[in-house]
Amino acid sequence: MTHELFKGVFITVAFFLGSIFLPVIGVLISIFTPLPIIIYYYQYGRKVALQLIVITTAVVTTVILALKIPSLFLYLMQLLLLGFICGELLSNNFNIPKIIIVACIAALLLNAVTLYMFGSQRKIGIVDTLEKAIRKNFEHSVEQYKDRGVTEEQLKWLSESLDTMIPWLAKLFPAIITVATAIIIWLNLIIAKHFLFLRLRQIPPPLQDLILWKTPDYLVWIPIAAGFGAILPTGSIKIVSYNVLLVMGAVYFFQGLAIIAYYFETRKTPRSIRFLAYFFIFFQQILTIVVSILGFMDVWANFRKLSENSGGNGDTQRTNNTVG
Repeated sequence: MTHELFKGVFITVAFFLGSIFLPVIGVLISIFTPLPIIIYYYQYGRKVALQLIVITTAVVTTVILALKIPSLFLYLMQLLLLGFICGELLSNNFNIPKIIIVACIAALLLNAVTLYMFGSQRKIGIVDTLEKAIRKNFEHSVEQYKDRGVTEEQLKWLSESLDTMIPWLAKLFPAIITVATAIIIWLNLIIAKHFLFLRLRQIPPPLQDLILWKTPDYLVWIPIAAGFGAILPTGSIKIVSYNVLLVMGAVYFFQGLAIIAYYFETRKTPRSIRFLAYFFIFFQQILTIVVSILGFMDVWANFRKLSENSGGNGDTQRTNNTVG
């Protein structure tokens, strides 16, 4: 068991440190830091998962302090917390929407408390604290780009854009955190499903039938109402509406992915084609929007012909399917 535990620690640490030593792609790798925790929690239980978290925290904290980048500690805590929450809820057979909702609430609370604490120390508000943090990260990124051959004209444009971008990023921060957390959880659970099947020869019940998932139809009124709020000239309702639209866009994006995965599965599409399709969906903004619209239109079109009373489980049961 000791060997298995330290193998998990090594993988978890490697995922996270990718964000430090592998620019750009390392950030993408680091979002899988919760993955070993989810797998170990489900397979070995809470005690082993906590040991994995404690040892990983000690190792990574030592590294980031030695490199003098303590700001990464909050990012580490968020990812480890998400792994623990997912492992706990998955082991108790919570469904995917509930897992994502709880994880998003936890991420929002952690960020809010952190911003409040930093703001209190400097005697400034949460929004001002957030804007300062965003500006600092952007300026750090600009410095990194200087070392990678980016032209002076591009750097000037980026620097001039900060004054416009930062206030909006601060206003949309709740939605950005929610959407980012949801995507991280979804990706980790999808991959955890495959590894758990390989290790245990079984799939956790909450991870079955994902290609049949859909939102309750009544939720469609939320983005419609938010759309009207977003066209208001100004005010807090406008900002709240933008946040709601962004979150609901992500919700219907997941539904759109489920529809695409359903047709991939029913038509036995080769995995290589599926991989390319998902790659372009995630990295081509226009395709991301199209998939969200597809999920939204499913409320009326019912593309998978799911039964009315299926509750998102459909009229055909598939125990080994996945969105991907």
